[in-house]
Amino acid sequence: MLKNDPLFFEEKYEDAIRFYNSGIYQKASEILTDLVTQQPTVWQFWFSLGKSFQKQKDTKRAITSFNIALVLDDKNANTYFYLAQCYLSLMSKSEAKQALEKAIKYCEDDLLKDQILILKNQNTL
Repeated sequence: MLKNDPLFFEEKYEDAIRFYNSGIYQKASEILTDLVTQQPTVWQFWFSLGKSFQKQKDTKRAITSFNIALVLDDKNANTYFYLAQCYLSLMSKSEAKQALEKAIKYCEDDLLKDQILILKNQNTL
């Protein structure tokens, strides 16, 4: 299979998600890093890379990945939610509050909206 074949990237992404879902975050990050290097404009790759870094407690790299995902899709409530979690882990409440406000603004999912409000209330934002 050729590396410029969309199916190649889809299969690699599915591999990364399988590793992530199995708790093998380092391997997921390796695959996702390769994917964002080859396809830097796919927001899902950056978002998933951010989540993988977040699970590894590599908060700064997670924030960078989430911010790149937001450059590519600036109305993604999930990305803002995870970004806010990262900021809270660094005790950056003002950045977390801004991210949660944008998450609420763009959120269309009631379950996510509840999670956003819980995070805001837990942290008095």
